[in-house]
Amino acid sequence: MTKSTGQLVPYTNPGGVVPERVNWRELLSTWRTLFEPGKDLVRLYENFVVISTPAMARTYHRIRSHPHGRRIFRDKPDILALLENDDYLASLPVGSVGHAFRSFLTTNRLDAGVYSEAVIRPIAEKNNWSEDYYYMVVRGTALHDVLHAITGYGPDAAGEALALGFYCGQTE
Repeated sequence: MTKSTGQLVPYTNPGGVVPERVNWRELLSTWRTLFEPGKDLVRLYENFVVISTPAMARTYHRIRSHPHGRRIFRDKPDILALLENDDYLASLPVGSVGHAFRSFLTTNRLDAGVYSEAVIRPIAEKNNWSEDYYYMVVRGTALHDVLHAITGYGPDAAGEALALGFYCGQTE
């Protein structure tokens, strides 16, 4: 799974799928994390992915149908590497999205890569995700806290609900 440098080997799955339906068995097996969200953040994230499957599939197909989206899938820029680069973020001017993002992370003592590939990959492998779908989930997850910085919503339960509501309003 990893190179000798500690980096993840690129995710490849030429025969992978784009999930279209909620896997109810999986969701029901992890329902407790919805009531104890601080106990197991990885399972909580997996619940979110399972619950969001139909919407994420629609988003994937919309992105795929747009020329810019196809270019993103072709080039697969590593947005997480940029968002984790504190020196780069610190160099951005006050008032920029990058500066607001860095302030959000610092103020709330958060890590840009908390739900990185290391967390998402096992979910993708278990569910046989296609390479592009996997990339979309990694990219979207990396951008989640940028959404918090743009909206001003905090990382608490209310802020998460508001941020997801804002996202849904922008995408569907």
